[in-house]
Order: sequence, then structure tokens, then C-alpha cells
Amino acid sequence: MKRIKLIIFLATILLAVSCSGKKNTIEKAERIETQEVQQQKYEIKELSFTILDTITHDQTLFTQGFIFHNGFLYEGTGLEGQSKLVKIDPKNGKILKTKNLKKEYFGEGITIFDNKIFQLTWHNQTCIVYDLKTFKELNEIKYYGECWGLTNNDSLFILSDGTAYLRFINPEDFSILYSKLITYKDKSLTQINELELVGNKIYANIWGSDIIVVIDIESGNVIEQIDISSLRDIVKEDSYSPEVANGIAYDPEEDVFYVTGKNWSKIFKIKIK
Repeated sequence: MKRIKLIIFLATILLAVSCSGKKNTIEKAERIETQEVQQQKYEIKELSFTILDTITHDQTLFTQGFIFHNGFLYEGTGLEGQSKLVKIDPKNGKILKTKNLKKEYFGEGITIFDNKIFQLTWHNQTCIVYDLKTFKELNEIKYYGECWGLTNNDSLFILSDGTAYLRFINPEDFSILYSKLITYKDKSLTQINELELVGNKIYANIWGSDIIVVIDIESGNVIEQIDISSLRDIVKEDSYSPEVANGIAYDPEEDVFYVTGKNWSKIFKIKIK
């Protein structure tokens, strides 16, 4: 998730993938806490996808949060001194509006709620609240600890923080109401990053991996996964330094997803099947 940690982790990923053949799964990337587990109770379905369109993406953006809302894409980015909030035209990738964060802030996930944009910060323990239309800063909400990804169910915020738990929190003051343990084949799953809630499923990037996991929100189990490493292979052709996939935005009208990654030159419009 963070550039310094990423250098160390990528070495682990490369070793795991090189020893495991073509299939880039969470297990082979060793992103699961090591615990004693019971006999596997279910299979995780491997989903595929079709690319419907490719859209230009500013590859200087270190993608942390990604949302489709009322015909536009909104993106929150990270790194101190480079963090931004941007509004994007999904037809051509043109940036329509930009808001720079304070230089000391490392931006993280975003969500849209009550006509406002909420943007997390990594270890600044601050959520910045903006007017959706103007990007005017309205408020800052303080909280304790790290925050990575953010989505909402029209009532509560759902937050990832790098642990194996998703936190369900009050949007007003970020108080934690309850937590849900996330498991992958009966093992707790850590490094859950960017989030997108679709119905009763959460689509989540796993930091250090090009896998999207699909989590059943009721049980906390990963029930499906999508390997999008082939998309990073495409952006490697014209991106100067593409890092891992991070960014999942869902358009309910077309039933399609927009996905991208940190410093990727492209956004991909895909149909998951």
C-alpha cells in the first residue's frame, strides 16, 4: 500500500509468482495470515472479464480510492506532497476538477455520501470532507489509527485498515460500531485495500497483488476472485512505473466496472463474468 513497504513486499510477490506458474492467486502471493485452519469448506470461484474500453489515465496519480457516481469518476490519490482528489470524464479520461491535499497528508480511500466526498488519510488520522459539486473543503473528522479503503452502504461507512477486519463506522464521527473478520478459505485475510460495495458483496483490492477479491458481506468470506494482472501487463507497455492494481469503481446503470492501478497509464472499463 505504501511505497516503502511496497519495495519489500514486491520481492516476496515476485518470488511467489515465479515459483507458482501463471496463476496469480492470493494464496500464492502469501497475503494471508498463517493460522491453523480447518478443512476447506468451499471453493472460491475464479471470475473472468472482458475489456469493453480503455481510457487514458494520468500516470502520475498514485491511486488510492476510486468511485463512479452520476456519470463521472472520482479518484483519491496518495503520497505526501502529491495527494489529490480529482474528477474524471470516463469517456476520455480528461480531468475535470482537482483538489490538492495539504503537503503533509497522504491521501487514501474515498466515498460519496450525502452529497459529500469523504477522503481518508493514511497516518494523519484525518478524514477530509468536501462538497461533491465544488470540492470545497467542509470539515475534517479526526479518528484513531490507519485508514486505507472506504465505501458505504447508504447508512454506514465500511473501512479497511490493513488488518483482517472491515470496520463499520458512523459517518458523523467515525466511531466504530462493529467489525467483520474477513476470511479466505478459513484463513484471515489481511492487506485489504480499496473497496467497492455492490449489493451484498464487497469488491476489494489486496495490497501488493493484482487480485480483486469478492467478499460476502454477511459471512465475511471471500467467495470469488478476479485476476487482473493481465491489465498491468498492458499498461507496462507505456507506463513509466506502474505499481499494483488499486481502484475499483462500479457503474450500476451499465453493470460494468472501471479498474486501474497506482501510476497506471490507463483505466479499463470491464464486464466481469
